Amino acid sequence: MKRLLLLLSLISLFSASEGFSLCARDPRAGTWYNVDPNTPSIKKVVYTQVCNDVIACPIDGPCPRPDNRDIIQLFGSCTPTLCDWGKKRLDRYNDFWDLTTYEFSFKTTKTWVHYYPDSKQLLVVTQDNYKDDRPDKQTYNYFKQ
Repeated sequence: MKRLLLLLSLISLFSASEGFSLCARDPRAGTWYNVDPNTPSIKKVVYTQVCNDVIACPIDGPCPRPDNRDIIQLFGSCTPTLCDWGKKRLDRYNDFWDLTTYEFSFKTTKTWVHYYPDSKQLLVVTQDNYKDDRPDKQTYNYFKQ
């Protein structure tokens, strides 16, 4: 009986802890810096892992499906401070790439994200489609934590 009470106490202790989660930590989560400090492109990436591992289901209806899409925030090369592109949810494109789109008044930027576990680098590919006469362009930027 004492073992059962101890076990139940430990279970309640860990399940009430704020840091306890069923989601494994994503190695992409965190702040990333461009390997080229002089880049005229994206200088910093903040990757936020989203984990909705606890779902409250209503008694009289179906369980809601949580939005577990991760969030990315890009920072462009501007002076005196970096340009914050804002936070966007990532869509899983396939097993290797995540995708989101940024809309600006002068361009639309598709942003592709891929993580290389061996080198622990993040690759961010941007495809800029300009709304004026400038030619469209594609950039490849590598990031390290």
